[in-house]
Amino acid sequence: MELGKIADFTANGTNPLNPTKKQEFYLKGYAWNTLKSYNTAVKKLKKSLAQKHPEGFELPLTDDDIETFCCWAGRDDDNLEGHEVASTTLVKYLSGLKAWHLYHKKPYPRQWEDRIDIFLKASAKADAATPKKEKKEAVHLRHLFFLAEQLIEGTAEERAVLDLALVAFWGMARLAELTYESKEGPLDKSMKLLTSNVSTADPNQTVLTLRSAKTRTPKPDASSEDFYPVQDMGTRGFS
Repeated sequence: MELGKIADFTANGTNPLNPTKKQEFYLKGYAWNTLKSYNTAVKKLKKSLAQKHPEGFELPLTDDDIETFCCWAGRDDDNLEGHEVASTTLVKYLSGLKAWHLYHKKPYPRQWEDRIDIFLKASAKADAATPKKEKKEAVHLRHLFFLAEQLIEGTAEERAVLDLALVAFWGMARLAELTYESKEGPLDKSMKLLTSNVSTADPNQTVLTLRSAKTRTPKPDASSEDFYPVQDMGTRGFS
C-alpha cells in the first residue's frame, strides 16, 4: 500500500502522521480507490480551511468547519469564488470526512447535520440550474473491433495493449488494476495482479483474479473480486 498517496487522510488535521502497524492493517479494510477518494476529500477540506486556520488544525472538525467546506466547495451562482463541486460529489466528500474521523478515533460533528442537509439542497438547486455537461460516450464493441484490427498482428507491446483492452472491457476492470506504475520494486500483494492470480487451468480461457476491484456485481457463486475475460482469448498472457 502506497501510504504516501493518502498522506492527507492519515494526517491528524494538518499534522502529518505515519500510520502504525495496526492502522495500516485497518486501512486494508478499504478498497484502494476508496482511500484515494477519501484522501481527495480531506485535501480539499484543508484548502477550504486554510484562511480560517492559518496555523493549522487537528481533528475533530467543528460544525462550522463543515459548513465552511460546504460553502467553499458547493456550486453557488452568487459566489464567483465557488469551486462548483456537484452536490452528489460533495456528499461523497462528506462521507470521506466521516471516515477520516473514524480512522483517527475522533468524534465527527453531528449536532447540526440538519443544517448540512440544507447546504446540500442549496448546492443541488444550483446544480439543477446549470447546463448539463455532455457525457462521454461509453466504449462499444466497434471500438474493440477497431483495436483488434490494428493491434492483433502488431508487436508484443501492441498485442499486450489489446489484451488489456479486452480484459478491461469484458471484466469491467480498470486499466490501473491490470498494470504497474514501475517495472521493478516491491509490490503490495493485496492490491496488484500477481502471477499466482493468473489461471490457465481451462485451455479455452485465462482467468485473472483482481484484488480490491471496484466494479462489477458478483454472481451468487463467485467472489466479488473475480473477473472472467472472454473465452476466446486462449492462454496468451500479457507481455
